[in-house]
Amino acid sequence: MKKEMTVSKGTTLFGELRTNNKIKLEGRVEGSGIINNTLLVSSDGVWIGNIIADVVIVDGTVEGNIVAKQKLLLLANAKVFGSLYSKNIHVEKGAVLTGKLQMNAPAPLALINDPLNYKSDPDLLESGVLETAALTDVLENNTSAGSRKLTYPKVGVA
Repeated sequence: MKKEMTVSKGTTLFGELRTNNKIKLEGRVEGSGIINNTLLVSSDGVWIGNIIADVVIVDGTVEGNIVAKQKLLLLANAKVFGSLYSKNIHVEKGAVLTGKLQMNAPAPLALINDPLNYKSDPDLLESGVLETAALTDVLENNTSAGSRKLTYPKVGVA
């Protein structure tokens, strides 16, 4: 039986979070996370720190780097400040990324080995904001009207 942990609205966790369970974040985390499963940052959720997870779904705010080993989804309300590393990325119109997007390059070893202390190059975060309105043509074929439902998608590994 797979388990799910919810960090409720009004709750703040500090430090490093390591788990094999699904995480639904409605509150706040300040620290790094290594999640061998799915992380859902809901629209009220805030994560400040680096994240390494199998699947990451962001509809809230993340201030840190994200390594999604299988899939990364930035929903329309997402605000991400940091570098993204994943081979499978889906971005809805309205999501905002301030930082770097890497699809073909591996995450830095320093981030993988020590996510709690890894810091991004500050110049990357000042390079501008990527708003997905510029990606509308690319995304129109991949976005359906029902894709906003906040549930854990079935993820297959190709």
